[in-house]
Amino acid sequence: MSDPTLFDPEWRSQLRDDPPPAKSTRRPRKPAPPRFLKMSEVPITETEWLWEPFLAAGKLSLVEGDPGTGKSTLSTWIAAAVTCGQMGPPSGAIVVNLEDTPGDVIGPRLRANGADLELCHAVNLELGLRVPEDVEILREKVRDTRARLVVIDPLMAVLGGDSHKDQDVRKALSPLAAMAADTGASVVLVRHLRKTDGPAMYSGGGSIGILGAVRTAMRVAVHPEDPDQRVLAMVKSNLGPMPRSRLFRLDYETTSGRIVWEGDCELTAEDLNTHDRSQRQRSKGGSTKLEKCQTWLFSELASGPKPAEEITSRAKAAGHTESTLRRAREAIATTDKTGFQAVSMWSLKPADW
Repeated sequence: MSDPTLFDPEWRSQLRDDPPPAKSTRRPRKPAPPRFLKMSEVPITETEWLWEPFLAAGKLSLVEGDPGTGKSTLSTWIAAAVTCGQMGPPSGAIVVNLEDTPGDVIGPRLRANGADLELCHAVNLELGLRVPEDVEILREKVRDTRARLVVIDPLMAVLGGDSHKDQDVRKALSPLAAMAADTGASVVLVRHLRKTDGPAMYSGGGSIGILGAVRTAMRVAVHPEDPDQRVLAMVKSNLGPMPRSRLFRLDYETTSGRIVWEGDCELTAEDLNTHDRSQRQRSKGGSTKLEKCQTWLFSELASGPKPAEEITSRAKAAGHTESTLRRAREAIATTDKTGFQAVSMWSLKPADW
């Protein structure tokens, strides 16, 4: 890769360590009032794609999967494809990978997948990257390199605040989404899965707000009938219909990790999730109490909001304790009070916010 230090440590330390400006004696300005747009005056535009229908330009996307399934190798293949012209004109790609080292893992993977290393950039592992604190630094790097792709792997390693709290996730990812929209770069977030019996949409680590922040989300998993084959399945798309899943293999025999595509298949993310769940249950002799309660609660709320009192009573009858139900509700549901008597209602957390 052309610049071994990439995000120059001296430059970054200056940005972080400069003394704060003197406090102003002026009264702080009031926040600007909200602005409303008349939709007849808003230009209608079409979605621009980096890799249709999976990655849109100027948007956040998500790739998730269990360790060892190849999600990091897939993200490296995407970076290679961007730099070598498989996804439009050859362009820059920034790989923020805080688990693998550039010299013996990231570089060889990029080379194996045909990348132009002059257009590839990685983050100095000693300093890493923080979101949202370093979004402006990232924005400048995207502009300087004319990058059309940013990969952040894994997301939890850079995310500020509590990744399980929606409010913290929104504060962290909103500036990143704004950076993507401003520069036109596609930002790919990579995360691990939780060990849960819930549906595919709720299987990723951290808050449901992460899924809500991205426009497309994909799952990488081992094919149920072929342990050497991988499936790339869409979990969510706000930009179009759900596409067919893609098949690929990981070639480690002659390379450091090369993606070999092998066509489409009918398997969905929910199919893969069901298979993974059954595998976990067989390996540990059944689901945990919390996983069983989450599955039960999801089925109860799938048809719409229900009164908390009714759910609590039904949960007790089904053998779920109050504490387990509370933890299950915190993971997949929200509470609102409606009506004249302010009845507490439970509903599934939305995938968008």
